[in-house]
Amino acid sequence: MSKISKKARDYCGMPDADIEALVGLSDDDGEEYGGIFGGVRKQAMVRRLTVPSENIVGEGLDNNAFIVIGNDRTGAPHTGNGGKGHTQCDAIDIVAGLGGYCPQEVEEIELEDGNKTTVRVETSPNFYLDAARIYISQKTDVDKNFGIGGEFGPKKPDTGAPDEENIGKYGGKSAIAIKADNIRVIGRESLKLVTGTDKFNSQGGEASGKHGIEIISMNEDSKLQPMVLGDNLIRALSNIVKYVEKLQNIVQAQMHYQAKFNKAVMSHDHKSPFYTLETLPSEACMISNIQCDVETMLNTELSFMSSTSNGAGMRANYLSPSGPKYILSPLNKVN
Repeated sequence: MSKISKKARDYCGMPDADIEALVGLSDDDGEEYGGIFGGVRKQAMVRRLTVPSENIVGEGLDNNAFIVIGNDRTGAPHTGNGGKGHTQCDAIDIVAGLGGYCPQEVEEIELEDGNKTTVRVETSPNFYLDAARIYISQKTDVDKNFGIGGEFGPKKPDTGAPDEENIGKYGGKSAIAIKADNIRVIGRESLKLVTGTDKFNSQGGEASGKHGIEIISMNEDSKLQPMVLGDNLIRALSNIVKYVEKLQNIVQAQMHYQAKFNKAVMSHDHKSPFYTLETLPSEACMISNIQCDVETMLNTELSFMSSTSNGAGMRANYLSPSGPKYILSPLNKVN
């Protein structure tokens, strides 16, 4: 079931005794501990599992926001390039909402004697569960870490197996990832998404290949298709309209040639065997020709005129910059 609403004060993850005490507070006490006007709130606060190579340079006083400088780490201490002991995998992790929608401050465990006790929980980063994050790393597997592109990366189109040639272009290199429920990238004057600026990558190797910008909706990368270049599309569609108009002219010319022939057939006569007198034109031919002319005018000629008008209208509406449905964006561009 989709969760579309949440209580303004959610005490999920706190010890039961603390929740009971908070629920029983009077309105006056609630103002003191409810965070009104920037006051300190009462809510579940996680204890971040920090390893020796990490330095917490910022931590919320009454929340689960952290700024951590350390090495590449995606979860438990053994994860990421830092967990593997790699050098030059420096990382900065800026997270708001460590532990997600129900941060666990404590958990209840059962002792050997059958009794239960409450212990403090240590929480590791979780790139799927944590609420919002900006992650900066000198060397990381960014697509794999954030689950981008189906099963963690590009696949070969014929077999569906991992595409080893392309997976390296996003793995084991520097990356910046931004993740939240909603993200806005705002430029007061302009915004450019650019690739291929440098000859060498962050690991000292030559930047591999030519990589563009992929816009992936619903994390489905198997159906990605190249973007259309608008100016080229305009030229192609204009040529198509032009070729259609030429075909229309050919058909119309053929109609006129046929009409001349029909008239000749309708009015022609023969020499009679009686004194070589000229015979009367065929009555059946005359009737058929008149019927053909009427049907040609009602159907073919009018359809031709309508088609010509539609072609001109399409060019004016869709292919002209002044058209109301011009297919090119006046601002956004792609190469």
